[in-house]
Amino acid sequence: TDANQVLVPRKRGDGKNFSFPITAGYPFFWWKKGDLSIQHDETKLSGSIRDISNDPAYLNKVAKLSLSGSLPKEKVKEFTLEGDFDHRQAPSTDRIRVKISDYPVKDKHFIKNRKLTFGLAQASSSWNIDAKMQAQQIVFDIKGLFTNTSYYVDSSSSTLKEVFTKAVTQIPTVSFQARAQGQWGQLDWKIRSDFADQLTKNIKIQLKNKMEAVKQKYIAKMKEKLGTK
Repeated sequence: TDANQVLVPRKRGDGKNFSFPITAGYPFFWWKKGDLSIQHDETKLSGSIRDISNDPAYLNKVAKLSLSGSLPKEKVKEFTLEGDFDHRQAPSTDRIRVKISDYPVKDKHFIKNRKLTFGLAQASSSWNIDAKMQAQQIVFDIKGLFTNTSYYVDSSSSTLKEVFTKAVTQIPTVSFQARAQGQWGQLDWKIRSDFADQLTKNIKIQLKNKMEAVKQKYIAKMKEKLGTK
């Protein structure tokens, strides 16, 4: 061969992975059970992790995670988390359930324009969140409840401010439901709440009462001027 010729080795193939079934014994890695505990000023958690394995199909167990505790820094007084991770066959299915018993909510604007400023001053909220993930698809079901609510209302119109203030003070609790499904970043959300129905009903009552008060005021003035005639 020519002394100046460079030998180029033949490109290697892609190769294949071979998985040999386990006929006896245990998987290479199996975290059967582990307890968790974190206790300090910012985080107080306890829970467990079960049945984490490199071969869930052979082990035939659903991996589980459970946590409960509080997050004082985040103002979460009490929460629980339960997770099931089923990778025994394709497609895998992961499910997480979160329950938050008490979470404070403050300063949420609903309406803000030159005529009316209206929103939630503060409330205690509780949440139930259920998330299911399978084949890159995710489904969120969320239920929330707001209690001990207080609102702020301000308006250039004294009548509008009075009507809204009286209407919202009669709504001590608000329920909230949401469902989202699709891929991450492309979730289709559907949200429902009974707040709008309660507010509409109460405003109608307040307007009716206001009109009746005006009516009675003018009738009284007419009677005063006309006298017995």
